[in-house]
Amino acid sequence: MKYFYRTLLLFFVSVTSLILPSCGPNLGSGDKIILHNDTSFGTSVDLALSPTGKEAALANETAILVYQLSDGIVAGSFPYEYPHQVDKFSYQRPAKVILFANDSQNVLVLSNSGAIDVREKRTGDVIQVVKVPDSNITAMEFSRDRQQLLLGTGWGSLYVLDANDYTIQKRFALPAGASVVSVAANKNVLLASTHDSTIHVLDIHTGTVQKTLKGASANIYSLDISQDNRTVVGAMPRNREKSLYGEAVFWNLETGNIIYRSHDDYTQVLRAKFTANDKHVIVGFSDGIMIYKPDGSIDQHIGHFVDPEVVFDLLPDQNTIATIECDYGTGTDNIKSINIDTRTIENVVQETPSVLWGAEMSPDNKKFMFIQTGFVKSFDLETDQLEQPWMPGSLSNGRFSYHKKWMMATARNPADNVVYRYVFSVADNTRLLETDAADVSPLLKYAVTAVYDQTLGGQYIRVSSIKEPSTTVWDNMAERSSTGYPTYEFTSVDDILLYSYDRGQDITLQSIIDSSRHITFPAQPLVYTDDAVILYQHNHYQTEYKSIVVFNLKTFKVENEIPITSGRPEKAVLDSKNQLYLWSGTTVEIYDLNTMMAVRQVTFVPEFLKSEQDFMVSPNGKTFVVCSRYGVIEFFDAQTGKSKAALFPKHSEKNDYVLINREFQWTASDLGIRYMLHIKNGDDIVTPEDLQGYRKPGLLKSLLVD
Repeated sequence: MKYFYRTLLLFFVSVTSLILPSCGPNLGSGDKIILHNDTSFGTSVDLALSPTGKEAALANETAILVYQLSDGIVAGSFPYEYPHQVDKFSYQRPAKVILFANDSQNVLVLSNSGAIDVREKRTGDVIQVVKVPDSNITAMEFSRDRQQLLLGTGWGSLYVLDANDYTIQKRFALPAGASVVSVAANKNVLLASTHDSTIHVLDIHTGTVQKTLKGASANIYSLDISQDNRTVVGAMPRNREKSLYGEAVFWNLETGNIIYRSHDDYTQVLRAKFTANDKHVIVGFSDGIMIYKPDGSIDQHIGHFVDPEVVFDLLPDQNTIATIECDYGTGTDNIKSINIDTRTIENVVQETPSVLWGAEMSPDNKKFMFIQTGFVKSFDLETDQLEQPWMPGSLSNGRFSYHKKWMMATARNPADNVVYRYVFSVADNTRLLETDAADVSPLLKYAVTAVYDQTLGGQYIRVSSIKEPSTTVWDNMAERSSTGYPTYEFTSVDDILLYSYDRGQDITLQSIIDSSRHITFPAQPLVYTDDAVILYQHNHYQTEYKSIVVFNLKTFKVENEIPITSGRPEKAVLDSKNQLYLWSGTTVEIYDLNTMMAVRQVTFVPEFLKSEQDFMVSPNGKTFVVCSRYGVIEFFDAQTGKSKAALFPKHSEKNDYVLINREFQWTASDLGIRYMLHIKNGDDIVTPEDLQGYRKPGLLKSLLVD
């Protein structure tokens, strides 16, 4: 079902001073791990893998967290302050600021003092401070073989240290004032990028500058060189003073020429590194991970990730990477461990269970479906099984059609790096259609998109035939807007389009077959039937007047209208008995469209729910279903509003879940099943681990269908 003007923003809120339940095997029932600092991922700024590949250190804006990748257990946490000497932008923090030490016991942290603090990974205790004469370190990295620690300073000095005892082996000087942004090296060549966007190529043994590489559009915060000295790669985050796009650039080291640059393909690029065998270059960009060949040709795209701006680190001597998302407007969702050879995700460490939305029943009412951060999941009500999740692409804008026969999702095509929309059958997950249009009609006959005409100086809406995309069926070129973007969608009637040019203050219903059939309302659409649209009408010239309008899309006439006093709901649902449910967070107003009368209002009494994301009414009319951003689906009695049960799909990529009713007592936290506290069965404390995989047989079917 479509929800006009609704943007699905996926974000996760940092939670401070949280007490986590016991996760480790050495802790008894009822024990807790108390972390010193912020235990959520927060907004991540850097990631470092241990040489063993078993742990990952994540730096956010206030803390460094160490996680065991196999089970997601927090192995350490300590406060952290981002070093001011590399904090060049308020909207991004792309520098390399943490490294996992070769002993796997310590984390190297670039500090505000301009030195490197060697900190014990569990407690954060500083066991050594690595200083250089300049005492203004702005860049750090290991050499390709991890035998040397490379440091660059704000005064243009380069230092090569022993990577195990941190003694200085060599010191070289760049031209005065050339502040170092990033460093890299193999056995023969030392690279240093500076604030003038130049890469200096030095003999690592003598310090002789052999050449400089030019052409970077901004500061290069990630730098690498192939083992055979042939290719240099760099990643440049967007510099708003110069460009709205980040770039990945590949240079031929022998000629100094650029052999590939991404231009404006990505809005953000934060990392670019060779794999251990030099067969691929990994680029972390604003929509996931792109795998390149050294000649700049695209091999494969791995994504879509939840949040943009991806940072990663490579496992030493292996072709495995760990990734984090670091959207500076929201926060990090998870750490992923990805095998580049097999292109598979091996481990996922979740901050919280992933955001949930799109709750729907299958057309035959045998399955309960929902979307969880890019994955479509189906719960079989007969078998009590959560079926293997399938991902038809990037579902940050995924939605079911109003008749629930197909789903539209967006995904980036690795062949041409262009974002397309794909339509999939809900019945068997098969792909029905691929299009670059923004929406398609219910019977998959027409496609609609916005077109910018530079000559005319504005945007207009164009409807084309799906079978013949070059054939224009209808457009409103004469109505083009030069002040904003049009919003539009197909209605439940195949040839009727709904659009607006003023952010939903007024909407127009337009026949694309008969241009004379159109009408404009001061309204917003709520829900569709087979031949009508139900509108929330709000006359902005008479602010006290609001109503629910049933408009017939075939006769183009208003059939019914109910005056109301409440504001526009977040979502509307119409059941088989013509009962209209207007949902707003924790309240539901119910209207009978047969009598055009208000029925009642229900207020939820939630146990888990916060940041409500989506709403559904069960087919039997007995249960209200509400999805949360924190990975919880809670079920409420449709008469009393009291919580009856909760479903916790643990991870987006995994198929485990917990389904419980009120037989347990609990005190819930904001973050779902993994962070539940004081769960009791009678007088016995139940740990979250003991609940993993717990299923109350037949519970979901009884709630929704019976």
